Amino acid sequence: MRCIRVALLALVTSRAIQLAAVEQKTEQRQRPRLPRLPPLPQLPPLPRLEEVQECVRKVIEAPRKRWIAAASEARTESGGDAVAFVKMLTGVDGWTLKVEKGNVRVWARSVAGSKFREVRGNGIVDAPPAKVLALLRASDAATIRQYNPMYASGYDLQQLDPNTKVSYGTARKVGPMKPRDTVTRVAFRELPSGGTVLMLRAVEHADKPLSSKYVRARILRGMHLVQPVHGAAGKTNFTFTQQVDCGGAVLLARGRARVSVRARARVSIRVRVRV
Repeated sequence: MRCIRVALLALVTSRAIQLAAVEQKTEQRQRPRLPRLPPLPQLPPLPRLEEVQECVRKVIEAPRKRWIAAASEARTESGGDAVAFVKMLTGVDGWTLKVEKGNVRVWARSVAGSKFREVRGNGIVDAPPAKVLALLRASDAATIRQYNPMYASGYDLQQLDPNTKVSYGTARKVGPMKPRDTVTRVAFRELPSGGTVLMLRAVEHADKPLSSKYVRARILRGMHLVQPVHGAAGKTNFTFTQQVDCGGAVLLARGRARVSVRARARVSIRVRVRV
């Protein structure tokens, strides 16, 4: 009897195992098949150590190079290197001749990174360099109006050293526009080859904050170059340059811009008949 029970138990267990296997296969057939995943992309090869070092060097040195370039430009334009400053403004790069009348010539050019054009004028002044320099060193309004009729008033704010000062000036109103004022650093520097250069650049000064009466104009870069004329002791080779942000909304038509260039030339070169 016991043998029969064991046989029946073995039969039931075997049957249960077979049924479980059949149910498992049925369940597997009923499951949806997942799509095959695409093969993984190949990773790019790792850069060589030398390439990594070069990239790091460039990242580290880029700010340093920008700082050195900015410092060099600031040094040049603030009077640290008068020879380089004069060479930069009296060269031929980018200049286009706009006006030529007698011994007076006027050029203009675009300046990289700026929307304000630069103007240069040159002429022979019928006076020795010493008199021209004395005129440019003068700070009284009456004298300045002799060669700049747009000048209204002004004075020296600070004498930084015997040959460097900060000056304040105002210009007369033109049409409906507000009058302009300027705060400018003026550096007088002697040149090894002979002559004197006045380097002009707008600065901020605590004694002259912005005023509602004026629109602040800024001389971005300017120069008055006074040189002797070889073989003519009583004459001066005079060159000026100016790049100015007039401030406010000053829109000039192309034709008016040409008139403005001529007017600036007349203003500066009038020195020859006033000294």
